[in-house]
Amino acid sequence: MSGMNTAKLQYPITVDGKVVSELEFRRPKAKTMVAVARHLPALQSLGRIAEGQGEDAVADAVDEHVMAAMIGIVGALSGIGEEAAGELDYADLLAAAPKAMEALGNSQAGDGVKTTGEA
Repeated sequence: MSGMNTAKLQYPITVDGKVVSELEFRRPKAKTMVAVARHLPALQSLGRIAEGQGEDAVADAVDEHVMAAMIGIVGALSGIGEEAAGELDYADLLAAAPKAMEALGNSQAGDGVKTTGEA
């Protein structure tokens, strides 16, 4: 599973009876964006704060809405779901969230080619 957009977990979790030791993030499908969309304002706000203001400013900006957004996006884009993402160790969540955001950002740079084979 190791890949460029993968987060290795320091503290693996069990999801549906299987040990998960890393999360691989994929580009979102349209239906995934329904779950992700409600979290975008909190993450965009955090992103604006993070730009050039250092770790202390980011740490001060993390509130319950930002935490819920990180859990939601990590769960949705890794495929483990929001409930399982909520069980991640905090350090693993902090490491995984930027990878999830990369996958989300990459979805805006697609080439428009269909991959379903439908006409």
